[in-house]
Amino acid sequence: RILSSMTQQDLAEKTGLSLRSISNLESGKDVQASTLITVIEYFGLEAALLSAIPNSDERPSVQVMKAKGQAKQRVRKTHVKRTTFKWGDEA
Repeated sequence: RILSSMTQQDLAEKTGLSLRSISNLESGKDVQASTLITVIEYFGLEAALLSAIPNSDERPSVQVMKAKGQAKQRVRKTHVKRTTFKWGDEA
């Protein structure tokens, strides 16, 4: 907004948002997702938004493992040998 030489009031008028919504967004306060998306669309930054969303085809844990250079491994349960239960008065 500042690089475009716009005031918060100008942006509010051009996007149809309230001045308070623009102010809250810029100060890092909680805003509705639709407010953020409206501003992103106004400035044509949809591609930047989409690049921030991870690939939904992979679980986040798989992405972290790839970033660390680790291979995917299956978890194997260790088998515990069960003993036969006895009440204590059996001998």
